[in-house]
Amino acid sequence: MKRFILLALAVGVLGGCSSHPSPKLTVAHAAVGAQSDAGTVVNITLNAANTGPKAVPLRDVRYSVRVEGGPEFEGVRSAQTTLNRYGTATIVLPAAFTSPIPAGARLIVSGTVVYVPPGTISQTLLEAEIVEPTVSFGAPVELSPG
Repeated sequence: MKRFILLALAVGVLGGCSSHPSPKLTVAHAAVGAQSDAGTVVNITLNAANTGPKAVPLRDVRYSVRVEGGPEFEGVRSAQTTLNRYGTATIVLPAAFTSPIPAGARLIVSGTVVYVPPGTISQTLLEAEIVEPTVSFGAPVELSPG
């Protein structure tokens, strides 16, 4: 019990010492990637930005794409990118639906991205699965034709 309290205290204190800002993610747009009578693949584009002086690796993206008044897709995908210091990146997330989705449909996109904060202690806590820093994103977006 004493170890747990010390660990919790260390996590709280060390977590408060980090002055590096969290990455910022915004939903840029959604476009039809492929469509047939059997279904639709929608590509969601996110813009990611790092406003800090150190690189920030992005890990898993957990996301959902819901057609307003219709079906919903949920997925997990690797971000496969590191945000350079003061840098930006684009992340494309696929969403597959078993029915045709017309261009102009309103989609609700939301999710979280796991990121690795700068610093050895932060990375150790993440790898030990003690702390999993995430940042959320979400917005309605209109589906554009491919």
